[in-house]
Amino acid sequence: MKIAKTIVSLLIGLLISIGAGYGSPETQAVPKTDQSAKTKSEIHSRKDFDVYLSKFNNSDYKGFLDYFAERFEMIHVAGNLKSREEVMKFYQFLHSYIKETVIVDRFVMDRDTIAMEARVQIEGIRELTPEAVAASDYPRLKPLNVGQTAIIPQFIHYHTVNGKLVRVECRE
Repeated sequence: MKIAKTIVSLLIGLLISIGAGYGSPETQAVPKTDQSAKTKSEIHSRKDFDVYLSKFNNSDYKGFLDYFAERFEMIHVAGNLKSREEVMKFYQFLHSYIKETVIVDRFVMDRDTIAMEARVQIEGIRELTPEAVAASDYPRLKPLNVGQTAIIPQFIHYHTVNGKLVRVECRE
């Protein structure tokens, strides 16, 4: 009987030590190399998207552009933008005249797609005159006075590949 108890104790100890690396995902620690290897500028969850949107709403152009793939397409009032330089040029122009905030009303995402209904709140911080619009590369913009506000309902669709934005399309 004593030998049986010893064998059972050894088997339990062996099973515990062998099983230590095969616990449920909730109980296993992720190696630090995996955590540091993950690029922070990727969208895999609503939390990731909220970080991206915060960067956009705070005019952190480099920060929000880090979420885009090398090749991408952004379609909205400015036209069809396909480079970081084009996006930077547009938003630097636009945000020199208006404060823009995107407010999410409805949000759905899967691995490769984000679809949302949003309100884009704009407020004039410098007069955007018809002449300034005409002289810009963005003739579809509407003039806006200092202090004037507007809320623009938008449907915004994002396509991602490996967490990076490859297409953004905004429609009223």
